[in-house]
Amino acid sequence: NVTYMGNFKLTAYCPCYSCSEGWGNSTASGAKAKANRTIAVDPKVIPYGTKVIIERNGVYYEYVAEDCGGAIKNKIIDIYFNSHSETTNFGVRYGNVYVVK
Repeated sequence: NVTYMGNFKLTAYCPCYSCSEGWGNSTASGAKAKANRTIAVDPKVIPYGTKVIIERNGVYYEYVAEDCGGAIKNKIIDIYFNSHSETTNFGVRYGNVYVVK
């Protein structure tokens, strides 16, 4: 059972100081950040621990809301990657977001 949340702006971050300001792979929820799983969300919009499906160009990706950030407000999601080069390659994109109930 999924609920459509809308089209969100998607950004990227990694454990480097430039992206995480010294937090590394620690998250606001206490989980260790992991690529292909962790996303940073506005917890007022999507609570921590929520399974989230992001659809981009007909491809569906599943993540878990585990983190937040100062710039992550409303309909913005930050996707965790292992390296800064991956975050740069990802850039800024948009995708349809669904929460799994």
